[in-house]
Amino acid sequence: MKKPDSLRAKLVTIFPELGTDPHRLRMWIEKGAVKCRASDPTQGENLSYRLDYTLTVVVEEWTRPSLLIWIVLLDWLRIHEPALLTAANARGLEFEADLIAHEKADLSFDLSLSEAVIATRRQDGGFDMRVLEEPDPLMPDTVPMIAGGQRLNSIWLDGSQLVPDPLGQAA
Repeated sequence: MKKPDSLRAKLVTIFPELGTDPHRLRMWIEKGAVKCRASDPTQGENLSYRLDYTLTVVVEEWTRPSLLIWIVLLDWLRIHEPALLTAANARGLEFEADLIAHEKADLSFDLSLSEAVIATRRQDGGFDMRVLEEPDPLMPDTVPMIAGGQRLNSIWLDGSQLVPDPLGQAA
């Protein structure tokens, strides 16, 4: 599965402290399903399938404003699971927060993700497999969430720079 690795890479790139201590960013899948229509006579020998799963993400000992996690997550979802950002997702993105100390929390959220896999039979009896990218981002790349298609370099809140931490104090 590509999406958990992609999300981890995004979070660790923006918040390097999550990469230095692997216990602070944990992800797992407790429930998933493989959906294939191989028995459908209109599909021929098609063994292409879709993975549907719930990814649980836990960020421990978060000391920055929680607003930072959400903007980075929304930017990632825009490309990788845009359906979660539409009106059809009436519940929004649910989360839990354990406020363990002043300005320190454990955050967790579940993401309903899917990945389509194309399996093409080879003449030698094997299969070529390819995980498809999301076909329709919420906003096309011609309307990037980050101007000019630049990577996310900084986040500001009420006139103060939060990412990267200008004082190097992020824990």
